[in-house]
Amino acid sequence: MIELPKTRTGLAAMAAGVAGVDGGHLVLADWFDEHLNRSDLAAIFRRSEDDPRAEADRERTRFDGFRYAFLDAEVMLCMASWKVIQPYKAGKKAPEAEGHLVSLCVSAEAAGKLLRWVRWLPHDGTPDDEVLGLWGRLGEAVPKLPPEE
Repeated sequence: MIELPKTRTGLAAMAAGVAGVDGGHLVLADWFDEHLNRSDLAAIFRRSEDDPRAEADRERTRFDGFRYAFLDAEVMLCMASWKVIQPYKAGKKAPEAEGHLVSLCVSAEAAGKLLRWVRWLPHDGTPDDEVLGLWGRLGEAVPKLPPEE
């Protein structure tokens, strides 16, 4: 089991402050570099994009391989892989968009409501080394809840 950290870094306030702002993910990337010394996260957020799927593809998207890590007591980083399953048309299967997504989940206590950032990292079937590196460092175990006081 992974234990929830007790330290607060200020990331929750930063994430809440730039939520919904154009380029907010770039502000977060700079913050990861400057305040948490996490160039790996900064690189991932700089490369990320808005949801690349067409509206019709959203219900055909399969998500798999959830992984996560706590960045501090108020923020969890999550990743999953995704793939749009395309039907056969005229005996041929269309190319299937795929990639990873990266998400920040900020606790409701820290942000006033549950805040979730989701950014997309599409690829052509082979994720790059940065994505695979972060994916490999994230945990798959169920987090251990803090003891009730």
